[in-house]
Amino acid sequence: MVSKVRSALGADFSRSKRNLLEMYLADFSVLRSDDFLCSTWAEVRNESIRKGHRISAADAWIAATLLVLSAPNPRDYQHLDELQIVCAAGG
Repeated sequence: MVSKVRSALGADFSRSKRNLLEMYLADFSVLRSDDFLCSTWAEVRNESIRKGHRISAADAWIAATLLVLSAPNPRDYQHLDELQIVCAAGG
């Protein structure tokens, strides 16, 4: 998130606009890339290709992140065996 704030500085954002940006970004978590996440990404890509399901690199990162975090996941990834699909009540 620091790079977004630096970009805001370079764009000559006012102090109040930078504060709003920092407050907005505070709600987000940053997951650092590591060997496990990268390996999971490769597994997602390989499984998708093997099953004839085209998946973009970006969508594979999302799926890998969901797997690493054991997070609820969207139906776009239901072809992946290890990803358990969880639907919100009423959804």
